[in-house]
Amino acid sequence: IRPRDWSSDVCSSDLEALRRPDVAAHLTVVYQPVVELATDRILGAEALVRWSSPTTGPVAPDELIALAEATGEIGEISEHIVRTALGDLVRRFRPLAADFGLSINLSPVHLGGEGAVDLVDGLITESGADRRRLWIEMTETAVRDGDTVVDPLSALRERGLDVALDDFGTGHSSFARLRTLPVTGIKIDKAFVAGVAWDPVAQSLIAAQVAIAEALGIEVLAEGIETEEERAALLGLGITMGQGYGLHRPMSADDVAALLAAAAR
Repeated sequence: IRPRDWSSDVCSSDLEALRRPDVAAHLTVVYQPVVELATDRILGAEALVRWSSPTTGPVAPDELIALAEATGEIGEISEHIVRTALGDLVRRFRPLAADFGLSINLSPVHLGGEGAVDLVDGLITESGADRRRLWIEMTETAVRDGDTVVDPLSALRERGLDVALDDFGTGHSSFARLRTLPVTGIKIDKAFVAGVAWDPVAQSLIAAQVAIAEALGIEVLAEGIETEEERAALLGLGITMGQGYGLHRPMSADDVAALLAAAAR
């Protein structure tokens, strides 16, 4: 998997900004809750990174990761995200909700590099986090290209972590391929969820994904839920977990802790 080629003046200035030795201090980790669709109970959250370039302003997360891969800073940034998220999990979330789950997206460029698995594993051990409720997320597109990330994901599974396939259904992988991947969960892409309340084709496609997941014994989560109609339709198709702006937007660790504290009262 090759980093993208950035050549515009705007992107060049962002590349230089990411090379600053204090770049990690300017990153923010936010969390988008995952909820039980039938009850609204918060089951966990997905850790996401935010960065505002000093030259061009806020940078979309996908663009940030691509820039970091291009500069070679992806290792430092990934370590910062993992360390911060694990710290919040152990010190702030778990004391309020013992079964709170956390998912972290890892860059395929970083994970495919030497020592990445040992780094992630070491950070988890250092934090004291319970591996049984930790998820590593990787996009379906990233895992379709061979063993560059499949082998590291398998190594993480062997060390007790769950692996979720993000954006499922958009990467042109076959269901047969799903049998050979070291995944324990799939996240149905928002492109399917957007039409599930009214489009029978979307409903059939999601039903097929749910059936395959059930046959393989893996969990299913729907992302990109925007409306109550979508939530109801997904529940009707057997999906019990989801996330999206119609449920909760990404929020600070303080806001997650406040939600958990309110639920515990």
